[in-house]
This record gives sequence, C-alpha cells and structure tokens, in this order.
Amino acid sequence: NCFDNPVIISILSVFKTIGLPLTAFAILVLLLKTLLSASDGESVNVIDIGKRCIFGVIVYSYGVPILQMFYLVVLDVCQKLLNIIVNATDVEWNWEAAGLDTAGLVPLVLIVIMIYYIFKTFMNLTERFWQLLVILCMLYIYLPSYIAGDDESIVLWFKQTIAIILTQVFQTVLITTGLSIFISSSSIGDFFMTLGALVAASKVEQLMDRYGMGVGGKLGGLARNSMSVAFYAKSIFRK
Repeated sequence: NCFDNPVIISILSVFKTIGLPLTAFAILVLLLKTLLSASDGESVNVIDIGKRCIFGVIVYSYGVPILQMFYLVVLDVCQKLLNIIVNATDVEWNWEAAGLDTAGLVPLVLIVIMIYYIFKTFMNLTERFWQLLVILCMLYIYLPSYIAGDDESIVLWFKQTIAIILTQVFQTVLITTGLSIFISSSSIGDFFMTLGALVAASKVEQLMDRYGMGVGGKLGGLARNSMSVAFYAKSIFRK
C-alpha cells in the first residue's frame, strides 16, 4: 500500500484537479446539446441527462476513494494469506523422501524453476499497485466521455479497475496454495503441483484477458474515449 505516500497523493490530486474542468466542460456540452435538440423540436430524455450529470459528479468525488478502500481490503486479505508462508520458515523439504538424489541435476533445475516463478509472481504483485494507480488517474479522462454520452467509457474503466484487483487476488491465492502444498509434503507429485500453481499464478493476467477482463485494456478504445468530448463539442458548434 503506497496510497499514503506524499508523491502518490500529489499525483492523484493533480489528476483530480485536471479532471474538474474536463467534467464541468462535459456537463456543459451535454446541456448545450440537449438545449439545441429541444430547440429543434427533438425529444429530450431529461432523466438520462440528470442521471449522467449526478452520477458523473458522484463518481468524480468518490470513485477513486471507494476503489482505494476496496483495494486495501483485498490487500489485507492477501497479506493474511501470505503470512501463512512467511511464518513457515523452519520447514525443510526432503528430497530423499521424494525419491530424488540431492546431488543430481533434477532437484537443482526444479528449484531454479520454482524460484524464477516465485520471483516473477511477486514482481507482478508489486507491479499491480502501479497499474491500479494509472487506471485510477485515468478515471478523470474516462468520466467526461460518459457524461457526454458514451456509456462504454465508464463501464470499461470500472471493468479494468476490478480486473487489476482480482488479478492480484487470484495470483496471491494460487502462489499461497502452491507453496502451502510444498511445505506440507515431501512427495514429488505435490512438488509438481506447486510448480503448476506458480506457473498458473504468473499467467492469471493472460487468463483474465482471454475472458474479457484484461488489465491493460485497448489503446484504440482508450483514445476514442478520451477524445469523445471533443467530438461532441464539435458536433454542437456545427449546429
């Protein structure tokens, strides 16, 4: 958790400040567009307009803090799971009981593979915070698009944020379960189960992306969402 770091607080504050005029401009664009539509005799959905304005202001004010709190709750659960492994410091794995020669090459290769995937997954878990920070800052770019009429933008933002948090949860659960199997057994079969869990933990992000919960999102969609306010403004002034 680095949300208490002064630099992180400053970064979020800067993006929130930038987002204020963008959100206000998006509301103004929406109201102007509605006014022009009404003056041309077109039907106007007042409920939808009110919903976008009110929901936009609420998300601008409380969206980031709510998801920060949700992330911290998840982080606390993950920390408790990892404590299972941290507290098991006096466990020795018995290679002879597993039927492997300790002087052989196979145990060394297996341990190297295991250490590699442990390091890779822990680096992914650390990286996840910074991914979350970026997507939280992006709220203030996605939000004006939603207010101006693009329903997909805010849904995409929530989806990406939840995907980042869930990826951390699944990675933590898999690596904890795998290492728990390793420290509680000396069977070679269980050792390969541990390796399988570690490999799977390193590929959670790919799995979630395959089922529509990708952490990274799509650059084309992001560019389209961030520019949609300008397109709405252009269409108004053309009228």
